[in-house]
Amino acid sequence: MENNIRKTVITLYYDQSVAKSTVLTLGQQVKHQKFGVGKVVGVKKEENTPLTISVRFFENNEIRDLVYPHPTVEILSKDHAMTETKSISNAPKVERKTYIFDEIKAVRCQPRWVEQPYEGNLTLKRKLMVGHCYGTAAQNIFLKCCDVFGWDVTEKNKFGLMQILYAKGAAKGKSPWFLPRHHWIISSKEKEEKNWLNYIAEKVIYEEWKETNDVFYNDFSDRVTFAKSKKGYVYIGVFRSSKEDLFEELDPATGRVRHIKRYHLVQKDYEG
Repeated sequence: MENNIRKTVITLYYDQSVAKSTVLTLGQQVKHQKFGVGKVVGVKKEENTPLTISVRFFENNEIRDLVYPHPTVEILSKDHAMTETKSISNAPKVERKTYIFDEIKAVRCQPRWVEQPYEGNLTLKRKLMVGHCYGTAAQNIFLKCCDVFGWDVTEKNKFGLMQILYAKGAAKGKSPWFLPRHHWIISSKEKEEKNWLNYIAEKVIYEEWKETNDVFYNDFSDRVTFAKSKKGYVYIGVFRSSKEDLFEELDPATGRVRHIKRYHLVQKDYEG
């Protein structure tokens, strides 16, 4: 896939009864209040679901899924149709992604380490092992890793109480990352109160934001990751994200737009 082609998904809601009389064709030009003008490259309507149109926007060649009709979407007549600013006739087809909230809902199998992690011994083993607990205090674990692996000890204050528990590049180019709250260990009430929350599967982490923070949201360094268990912080692997793993969707449960960042497991045990 070419670098200038990126697929994101936005879901909007409307009165479904309006859509029954709506007819759209491929190639129809539409205008979105935020994304500008684009061309319809796909139309999808299934029983008991909203009408969805896939639009390739001219300005950046992105494809976005939109529900129509909606106040933000305007169908342009031939008299008002615009000329494309980029040629897309030879652009590769972009595989449709599933809605990211569907992926998150599928995270149902609680990892063993949440309740019963193995006991880790960093001094003896000289490596971090997936599913092993290395202590209850993030700063102490970080300092042990500094001794064993040569991490940047000057970043230790970022792992104290009430700190960000993250230091970009402090692990010889990788970034130590501690997750004190995630959906396996906090209450439903806490989930609603927090600005961000992590959902952890075996090989994927989803980070959900109400309002994004550029320092963290647009940081794509590899992360040496620890997550809180009922017995302390457990090492769960090295995770990686990219711009292709950023999503925006309307949360069907709350009606609010949420920002999702997805991380993939790229390395299990860590030996420095």
